[in-house]
Amino acid sequence: MFIASCFQGDDGRDVMRIQQDVFSEALGIITGTCLEVTNFAHRILDRWEGWESVERFDHRTLQMAHDKIAAAWRFQCLPSLRQMELTHVQESKDKPDFAKHWLDWLREEIQSWKHNPYLIRLVVEILKNQNQPVGYRAEANLNWELIDRYLDVPWEQWIRDATSADLHYDYSNPA
Repeated sequence: MFIASCFQGDDGRDVMRIQQDVFSEALGIITGTCLEVTNFAHRILDRWEGWESVERFDHRTLQMAHDKIAAAWRFQCLPSLRQMELTHVQESKDKPDFAKHWLDWLREEIQSWKHNPYLIRLVVEILKNQNQPVGYRAEANLNWELIDRYLDVPWEQWIRDATSADLHYDYSNPA
């Protein structure tokens, strides 16, 4: 995970560091949930030809997507958690556990993708085609879909530019 401001007012570097500390667990939630849903679909359809489990993956293939989801959580949830932190500053036991809240929110968010299976399909496509042109296109598409999914987030221009650049990059002809 990159520690960087992703939207206007994204100044929670302390929370970004917490998210960075649980980056591997967050990626496990994203990939595990998407693979679980995909495996379930294969069992229902009884179609297993050409399908093998993903044992390992290059974390960089999902890093940009993770960072967008993490930023969306910061935009949507951090203000109320900060308010809770301020009102309970005297009682340390009541301070919010940012890592737990982030990972719990992430689990629910990725589970909700069952209602938008295209996102799940893109994650699985990335995992099945890591560091290959098909995988790169899936990465770009996933990042664009996440910008669209979190329309309420006032994304920094560099995020939009990086996402647009990915969609237009010719991965089959690296120069």
